[in-house]
Amino acid sequence: MFLLLFGMGGMLFNILLLSAQLASSGAMVLRELLPEFYIHLGRALPATYAVQGLMDVLFGGGGLGEAVGTMLIIAAAAIAVGALAVALKPQRLTRAAASAAHGRG
Repeated sequence: MFLLLFGMGGMLFNILLLSAQLASSGAMVLRELLPEFYIHLGRALPATYAVQGLMDVLFGGGGLGEAVGTMLIIAAAAIAVGALAVALKPQRLTRAAASAAHGRG
């Protein structure tokens, strides 16, 4: 999504968010042991709900409903932002299309 929004600079956001997800999801350190900042950050990132769903399946738990529902909401928001970014981005013509548009085809 950030690559669509910010171009190549979006890769930096992707790397930062991946690192934040690893730290806040509960995959490496239990969420109960994390500082409040990481717990709140993890609530906005999808890896937290993927880890929660996996833990529920592996070790038993309340079920997948909440984790899957939240991941679907995050996915829908990401798809909407990505589609909007592509729709609003100015389109570049290829050389062949530009030649054809200028009557040199």
